[in-house]
Amino acid sequence: MSESFTDKAKEAANEATEKAKEVGHKISEKASQVGHAVKDKATELGHEASEKASQVGHAVKDKATEIGHEVSEKASQVGHAASEKAHEAKEWIKDKTHKAGEKVEEAGEEIQRKS
Repeated sequence: MSESFTDKAKEAANEATEKAKEVGHKISEKASQVGHAVKDKATELGHEASEKASQVGHAVKDKATEIGHEVSEKASQVGHAASEKAHEAKEWIKDKTHKAGEKVEEAGEEIQRKS
């Protein structure tokens, strides 16, 4: 018996359906692979950006620490210089006060001699 036209059409429709399912699965699989590849690349780029930001952050922190040490050292030098000048001023005042005291004493002795 030969197949009827309807049977052949059904068979062709079933084959087309199966072929469409295969193609659909292949497309879905390929889309999934592409999606994973995009996700992996985005993750990789995210990690690289994070690492770069971390490096920049460390560099800024290191530079700020270095500048802080330089400022501290300069402040210490200024403090020592100010202390030194204050000591010199104290010694100058002490010397001038001592000399003034001697002059007052000499003047007192002079007044006593004259009286």
